[in-house]
Amino acid sequence: MILLVEPNPLRSRLHWLALVADVFPEARLVIPRGAEHEHMTELLPAARLRDAVTYFPSRDPQTFSLISTDEIEHIIACLTRETEPGDTIILMALDEMVGALSRTAISLRRRLSERRLLGVRYRPSSGVRRVAERTTWRRHGLSIGVLDERTRLVTPYDAWLPDPSVHKPTSLVKRESWTRLVLIGRQDPRKGLGPSLSALGKLLSTFDDVSVHVQGKLSADVVRPFDKLMEAHAGQVTLNESFISEKEIARLMTDSDICLLPYDRSFTGSSGVLSLAAAFKLPVLATSHGLVGHRVIKYELGTTFTFGSDESMVEAYAQLRMAPRETLGFPRYAMDFSRESFDARIRSWVEKRERR
Repeated sequence: MILLVEPNPLRSRLHWLALVADVFPEARLVIPRGAEHEHMTELLPAARLRDAVTYFPSRDPQTFSLISTDEIEHIIACLTRETEPGDTIILMALDEMVGALSRTAISLRRRLSERRLLGVRYRPSSGVRRVAERTTWRRHGLSIGVLDERTRLVTPYDAWLPDPSVHKPTSLVKRESWTRLVLIGRQDPRKGLGPSLSALGKLLSTFDDVSVHVQGKLSADVVRPFDKLMEAHAGQVTLNESFISEKEIARLMTDSDICLLPYDRSFTGSSGVLSLAAAFKLPVLATSHGLVGHRVIKYELGTTFTFGSDESMVEAYAQLRMAPRETLGFPRYAMDFSRESFDARIRSWVEKRERR
């Protein structure tokens, strides 16, 4: 049996869990009580996980804060009850667990002896820390995979894993223009919408046929300046903070022309929205730094701009707008990116551990 432990099962992370469960039908999901939300009812049945959920005592499921030692003890107790020698445990969100795991490493290995332990990092740690982390966890039998293909040659992680969308790649969506921009997901400070409102204002003033739609809740610091943007560009800017289903998300992606990802410099990890855009052949306009910028450039998923530069965003959009009409809606490597060898890579990593 395989148990997937995810302390923060929000929508983009559920996509990854659903794909893992699709490869391993026997998998069970371990989450905090109280973390259920609308997208779980849509994604989990498709992944055969609906009736295979185990709960540990509740923590705030809407936060990405570091997990405490007490919470890790609850998780270890749950895993001790639910698993047997020979089972595989995959600790998702290792980024948020690693400190508490270090403090409970001896208890972890003693109480979960003869279980196979794997950990998934959503973001690689810094260079020196990577080496120390891998040395420490290898001693305790934990294999670490990371969702960052840039780590293949320069880090000592045990595996790098692609980060595809749960949606199957679509056929060519015929788009007539580059004028309808969309942002999806909760717009917290890491998403960079606040610092990008000035650039959006200039873009909307320069191109009066452009529209911007935001699907997701705004963080408190963005509400007032976003309202001002809507007032200044009435009819060009819209907002929907209500929940929409996976089917409605698919329709929104199909009806849009460009996915905007103006991520802050503090956002260095992978992006579920980028994977979603690739699956729907939706070009992206994204900041150039971090893993997202790397992937946009490598897979030719759209165009990048410098975070915090109004001129850079407007110029990048203008370049994208001038792209040949025959390329509209069909980034060259979107198919490769959205499901690049995912099944083979995750199966190879898990089953390699099982043979040891």
